[in-house]
Amino acid sequence: MTAQAARNAGLASVALPRTFTTAEARAIVTEAFKKFGEKKLPSLVGVELVDVSILDAATTERTILSVAVTALNAAGIPTKNTVGDVRGKLGMDQDDVDVAFCHCVNGEKMSGDAAAARMQNLN
Repeated sequence: MTAQAARNAGLASVALPRTFTTAEARAIVTEAFKKFGEKKLPSLVGVELVDVSILDAATTERTILSVAVTALNAAGIPTKNTVGDVRGKLGMDQDDVDVAFCHCVNGEKMSGDAAAARMQNLN
């Protein structure tokens, strides 16, 4: 329902979902990573080795990206536990995900601080 349709239906007091820019979503996730500090979380595996459709279907559970899912959902940005959904919300392509979160660049585990720095370095 559009905002105008809600007003026309007498639902003007109903809160409509807020939209977030990619930059805002990235800032939310960056701050969430910073809260983890030096705590190590599992990196993604094989990002550069799989087709993007397979990557997008991969779960974020028990990976560094689970922090992103939790932070985005808490901020009101509905996000599924898939790499593709996080990737889309953060405006990242497969190469961005590889550099930012893959074990080939970051090791088996990476700290929240390292993940935050990677997010801040995205173009």
